Amino acid sequence: MRPEDYSFYGAMNIAWGDVNNYECYHKLGRGKYSEVFLGYCSANNKKCVIKVLKPVKAEKIYREIKILQALYGGPNVVKLMDLIKE
Repeated sequence: MRPEDYSFYGAMNIAWGDVNNYECYHKLGRGKYSEVFLGYCSANNKKCVIKVLKPVKAEKIYREIKILQALYGGPNVVKLMDLIKE
């Protein structure tokens, strides 16, 4: 059985990062709710993948965050490093 907060996204407390730490280089792909870019993080001097969510209801954004956090460690799943709100 999953914990009660598993699908209750409104209670999420998010520590937002600094958008100035990132640069987007070029588009890698897109999906229904987002576009994905190759980028650079100046905070750790590494390449990264930047997923930019399209304007949708806040619940969909929180759901996406929760899914990425839950899937970390699985095959072909990248680690969610930071969350930015512009």
